[in-house]
Amino acid sequence: MEISLKQIKNPGFIEAMDMAAGLDSRDTRNKLYSEFLKGSFIVPVTPAKSKGKSCIIIAKKDDGETGIFAFTDMENAGKWTKSGPKIKSGLTVIDGRKLVQTAYQAGITAIVANPAGPSYRVISRAEMQFMLEGAAITGGEKPVLEVESNVQTVIKPPAKKPEAALKSMIMAAAKNNYEVEAVYFFDIAFGMGELHPAAGIVFRPNMTLKKSEAIMTGLMTKAQTLLGRGEYFDFMDITVSRWRRQVEDDIKPELKK
Repeated sequence: MEISLKQIKNPGFIEAMDMAAGLDSRDTRNKLYSEFLKGSFIVPVTPAKSKGKSCIIIAKKDDGETGIFAFTDMENAGKWTKSGPKIKSGLTVIDGRKLVQTAYQAGITAIVANPAGPSYRVISRAEMQFMLEGAAITGGEKPVLEVESNVQTVIKPPAKKPEAALKSMIMAAAKNNYEVEAVYFFDIAFGMGELHPAAGIVFRPNMTLKKSEAIMTGLMTKAQTLLGRGEYFDFMDITVSRWRRQVEDDIKPELKK
């Protein structure tokens, strides 16, 4: 049964956003992630053409960061359409779990909930990874597995190594950064998605989330200039990831300091 846009409300996620804004803690983040995964959101899409499919609209910044907008209800979607960029768009409903999976697999930097405010939340790429894993994190703490993800993940040795220029960039950045402890290349897929190439980065203990995110974003931005049209290469911080043991058991490190 098709869901009407007017039926989308998400009071639990709105409450969780307000709680996390007032107190950023492990408990408030767990609540925030859980409510997002349980919810359904209104997402801007390109108008569907004859016999064609509509596509999620992706916002792009000059520094290479990308974002998807997700609205908790039609009231907040209306604020964006009135104050936001004048672009032709439609609206569709996507459940939170699928939105996180889609955004992460597409290399999106962030999901922005209710961008027109006044109450909004930026869900970073690192947070998307933790949500897919079923983990939550605060600052430099180790993730606590309290969020039910239910997203099956497949990790395999790479079908082929990265192209020479891409590999050279990654290895040079890793060798020249004291905080990087190890680098792994592998193929990964989420849910029913296709396997795609990725680099797993292990940082030294006590690395802050903010600093690791900055390094990962820099690597992704540089990688985009080396990839061909339609090519995608993922970067993942697996330092405290529940995927780390599987990667270390099945994949030979490309670099280990």
